[in-house]
Amino acid sequence: MKPIINFSWIVLIALFSCAKKESKITAPPSKNTFTTVRLIKPDGIGFELPKGTRITNLGDTILQVELPEGYAYLVAGAKKLPYLTFATYKCVCSGIGSTCRVFYQEQVGGFGCIHDNCTGSCTGSFSSREGEVIGVLNMRNDEITAQNKSVIENASLSANAMEEFLSSPDIQQVIKYEYDVIYDRLPVPDFNEAEKSKGYVYVKYYLYGVSFYLLAPREVTQVRSIDAIETSASCGCTSNAGTCEKKSKGLLGYRLYWCEGTCNGCALTIN
Repeated sequence: MKPIINFSWIVLIALFSCAKKESKITAPPSKNTFTTVRLIKPDGIGFELPKGTRITNLGDTILQVELPEGYAYLVAGAKKLPYLTFATYKCVCSGIGSTCRVFYQEQVGGFGCIHDNCTGSCTGSFSSREGEVIGVLNMRNDEITAQNKSVIENASLSANAMEEFLSSPDIQQVIKYEYDVIYDRLPVPDFNEAEKSKGYVYVKYYLYGVSFYLLAPREVTQVRSIDAIETSASCGCTSNAGTCEKKSKGLLGYRLYWCEGTCNGCALTIN
């Protein structure tokens, strides 16, 4: 999954004409390092960077991007914690002997690539020394929790990054342990059948800010005072148009569920 940013001259002209003078796309400030003052979403990357991210200008085509305390990058292929806090964003031109230029401007969404003397297409990539960056995690949420009274700041993942997150043995063991507690004195069901039964409910959990659902017997959630979501619930968008679908994955004898899509507020809801 390679983040790709293609800016046509038509898009650039529209951006320049619609933006206010102070919001015009520009090259990164010449000073070495600056800090973001709001949440930003680099174009074409698919995930957001938190307020307080430190960006260092390493030249016309590359930025160093350091996350603030409490956050870390999810890196494709990285199976062990902790995750990295440093990454680089680089612009590359497909044309031989020509270059693209990186831009940074919070008022127009963050940063991306624009043509300089590039004779082909400009692409931007986000990577670390261990591989491609595919999301940002909330490292303060390092213990699995389903407590609604705790305010959990969500992670921000690119499309299909959930599969990568769940491929980590560390993550799998934490989720399995929680499932072991749920089914400590109860038989583990056939999940395909349990999904259709009113005797089971979904429970929303968070780990590193990533939200997902475990399927639990209704009586367990009542004893533990955990909010239950009926099995008739489906994944839907709560704030804007887009796609949102329920996905699942077998995990060490259990099954895990999550909602994934292109809209805001993609979650299990009762229609």
